Amino acid sequence: MFAIELFIYLGFIVAFYVVANLHEDFKGLGIAHKIIISLFVYLLVIGQVNKSSQHTYPFAVWGMYSQVNPSQHYTEYLIEMDNGEVKHYPFETIAFTSQRSFMRKLNQFALRSDEKGGQYVIENTLDTLVQIYQKRKPDQIIVAFRINRIHIFLAEDGPGFTTSIQTEYEKIFVE
Repeated sequence: MFAIELFIYLGFIVAFYVVANLHEDFKGLGIAHKIIISLFVYLLVIGQVNKSSQHTYPFAVWGMYSQVNPSQHYTEYLIEMDNGEVKHYPFETIAFTSQRSFMRKLNQFALRSDEKGGQYVIENTLDTLVQIYQKRKPDQIIVAFRINRIHIFLAEDGPGFTTSIQTEYEKIFVE
């Protein structure tokens, strides 16, 4: 299916190139501009056809149009403050270009916490994340860090949904 979709997109691009007389405009460009435009069009097509995050790491898979069925599970990374407030950890302060990849790696650490050395890795990683957060916002004290797996169950007979929350890892910070 990948190859068929790819050739359909490339066919549309070639047809547009010929019908719209873009080849006349393309002749006047320098070789560097031709390479950049060709590479850009190639990346747009491959990005639209590609459905695997293994090929786009550290960036999330993207598509021009939304998928028919969104994922029915996701992971959330929550911090609980000393005043009782619970909020998502601001990963943009750590990895400003690829927060999802960082979160995915953190989730892998949490899942492997039962393995030899896994507990040490996840605990030190969470300690470091808390220290970074507290360094940036010293007036806010984190008392707990939770990694939750959220499952969404869609109603079969109409609108609506229910959720299930499973805590995969939790670290309590007590002074």
